[in-house]
Amino acid sequence: MDINKKSTKTILAGLGFTILLLTGYLLFVGFCSPNFELSKNEVTIEAGEEFEPLEYVSFVKNAELYDIEVNNPVMTGILGTYEVKYKLGSRNETLLVTVEDTTAPELNLAKWDLCFYTDEEVNLALLTESVKDATDVTLNLDTDGQEISVAGDYTIKVVASDAGGNETVKLARIHTKNRDTTPPEILDVKDLVITQGDALDLISGITVTDDLDPEPSIEIEPGDFDKDTPGEYVITYVAKDRTGNEATATRNVTVNPKIVGPLMVERPEGMAPFTGDVTNFIPEGGSVGWDATGRLDQPYLVCVNRAMCTVTVYGRDENTNYTIPVKAFACSVGREGHETITGTYKTTDRFPWCYMVDGTWGRYAIRISGGYMFHSIGYFDKSEDTLEYDEFNKLGSPASLGCVRLCLSDIYWLYAYCPTGFRTVIYDDPTFAGPLGKPTPPMVDTSNELTRNWDPTDPEYPY
Repeated sequence: MDINKKSTKTILAGLGFTILLLTGYLLFVGFCSPNFELSKNEVTIEAGEEFEPLEYVSFVKNAELYDIEVNNPVMTGILGTYEVKYKLGSRNETLLVTVEDTTAPELNLAKWDLCFYTDEEVNLALLTESVKDATDVTLNLDTDGQEISVAGDYTIKVVASDAGGNETVKLARIHTKNRDTTPPEILDVKDLVITQGDALDLISGITVTDDLDPEPSIEIEPGDFDKDTPGEYVITYVAKDRTGNEATATRNVTVNPKIVGPLMVERPEGMAPFTGDVTNFIPEGGSVGWDATGRLDQPYLVCVNRAMCTVTVYGRDENTNYTIPVKAFACSVGREGHETITGTYKTTDRFPWCYMVDGTWGRYAIRISGGYMFHSIGYFDKSEDTLEYDEFNKLGSPASLGCVRLCLSDIYWLYAYCPTGFRTVIYDDPTFAGPLGKPTPPMVDTSNELTRNWDPTDPEYPY
């Protein structure tokens, strides 16, 4: 019995000593092992802020700070909560990091007003000079219900929204306009007839207009046009506006052979030769003078007596002066308020058909000066059977807007036998129509609906 008690005491003493040794070892190990503590278990940072995990370690024991292993998944540009893991020896800790965004984006708009087409979306990238934020930003447009698809000036809102729901709103001025899809219009492209060698400005008198471009361009494609070679030519005009819309128009140019007129014409029986001052010819009984000197390649001088509504054509005599009357026509000159100009003129361009200022068409038009021309009685359309018959019956009296009107056979005679550039004199002599008198003008039976739409002197007259 005593032996057993002795053994038990021995065992207990050994066990106590072991425990004591173990406790001492553990205390030694605990005192000497590396260790650390965090200053907090959770932290919230602003998006975009720098995050340094080791800043949240409050102390380190038996090791250096950078001995701590850190698993850091935090992305400061993406909102959310992250677990940052720390490990040092057998010690493990976790820090919860929440990334939040409470700062609105920094938005700067373009410093000028921008223009957009009504059929396109407003390009926000063009409106925005810069936008900054720590998170992704979405740009939106707020028109406050305005119909910016209608051309005009508008104030709109540009809204920058970040991932945290923060918004910055700024106002922008824009202008919207309709897209230009309409080509230019080329005006006054009329067919021309010139005489071989005549100067011709192919662009003169032609205008180009556009609904949106104030200065559309125009180019000429003359083809093989040669003013010195008789023939028929087609001139093409190409107009473009600033957006590239294009229009074309063509005109026919006829170059007639040069006509060398007769040096003299046969003097009417019983008419004495003119013996006065040929540089200031005054018809018998007249009071207005003009230069009667014959001009190279011009067989005739055409004189218009406004007061008597008469045209007299003079040919050249044996001295090549215009002293022999060869033709006389009844005409209509400008009515009151639209008087025909007076003076001496060199005629210029001519047109087989010419659109007139009153909306009618004149045939065999020969320009006297500016808008004043010789031409036929007007036609409602560019067609021989649309004659203004009421105006035709005014031949022999003032009736026009300033031009000199003739029946078709008379104007054609001038057009055919008086080359481009012939001289004309327009004057007033209320007492003397001219040496050949004033012919009786033809008339149209306006009650005959079948024939009244034709000039009765037209060689194509079908009745």
